Amino acid sequence: MPGTLCENEDDVRRIFQEQLERCGVDYFDFYLCHNINEHSVDKFMAGYIIPVFEEYQARGKIRYLRFSSHGSPELLEMFSKLRDWDFAQIQLNYFDWEFQEAERQYEILTDLGIPVIVMEPARGGRPASLCPEADKLMLDYAPDKSIASWALRFAAGLPNVQVVLSGMSTMEQIIDNVNTFSNFQPLNEEEHRIIHQAVEILKARTLLPCTGCRYCIECPMELEIPELLNVYNEYNFSPSPFALMDVYGLEEKKAAGELHRVQTVRVSLPSGY
Repeated sequence: MPGTLCENEDDVRRIFQEQLERCGVDYFDFYLCHNINEHSVDKFMAGYIIPVFEEYQARGKIRYLRFSSHGSPELLEMFSKLRDWDFAQIQLNYFDWEFQEAERQYEILTDLGIPVIVMEPARGGRPASLCPEADKLMLDYAPDKSIASWALRFAAGLPNVQVVLSGMSTMEQIIDNVNTFSNFQPLNEEEHRIIHQAVEILKARTLLPCTGCRYCIECPMELEIPELLNVYNEYNFSPSPFALMDVYGLEEKKAAGELHRVQTVRVSLPSGY
């Protein structure tokens, strides 16, 4: 359910009915409040969305009700405690385990007894090919396994992970993923060490360190420097810059008066971008 499109209960019921009709079904096995974040949560908290879903669940139109989160750990914890959710979907991979606080989000859900569905286990494809030095660590240890398989095994090896969603665009990727989950083996201690070492190599090559202290915020050019560094780091790490078009919502922040000005900045990026 795209909560941002719902202004009242009638919108919720109309959209849900359209979805049933378009899918040609009478009920959904799995249904979610889509993309809970700092910009969308107010709609879901307004009191006319979740009660409708609970009604539908009682009537058998929804078997399992869940949500997907792209917000902060604090927001995730608050929303998780609203009701007894059947499961939750979060972005989780070995890079975001620390970089985007995925570990903390996983622990929040686990402590609350909410099963985890993983999205972006390969972060849009980035952990399918890191950098030559990091790739070599994995290939030297297991030359018969793809780089992408390490990311899938990291996510699926966590005890509270129920399902790992993986985007696939070629037959080779499908075959590799099926092979990875056939006779599945979690990462061992040495493989976890190698992944940690690979992440440190990648961070050193691609990221600009920023603690978020905001001491730089009194910029004479009125630039939101920490935000721009975050965008730069995401762009360096993500294989597709188009995924960043609306991630940070700079225009929305400007309209809300949270930024003085949005300015285009030219930066030098590594080759291949």
